[in-house]
Amino acid sequence: MSSLLFPFIQVIELLLNLVQLLIILSFVINWFNADPKSPFVKLIRSLTEPMYAPIRRYVTGRFSLPLDLSPLIIIFIVIFIQKIIQFQTLSALR
Repeated sequence: MSSLLFPFIQVIELLLNLVQLLIILSFVINWFNADPKSPFVKLIRSLTEPMYAPIRRYVTGRFSLPLDLSPLIIIFIVIFIQKIIQFQTLSALR
């Protein structure tokens, strides 16, 4: 693997970590019922809701669950992508 590709991979890893952080922040905000008019809450929701919407549509259409599983599903997807990237990076180093 080219050494020029490593910074690109690091940026992707950083972005995936930020997505996880945003999802956790969103979960905490929802759990503590934060003020929806707060600029911070609006920012977090504006960044996470576009990720949640397709998952919610699919899960709501297939199952009628009383619990919103979209943040958990997205975190699993992000972890899966991270593991693929790590595996590909490690196999390229061998």
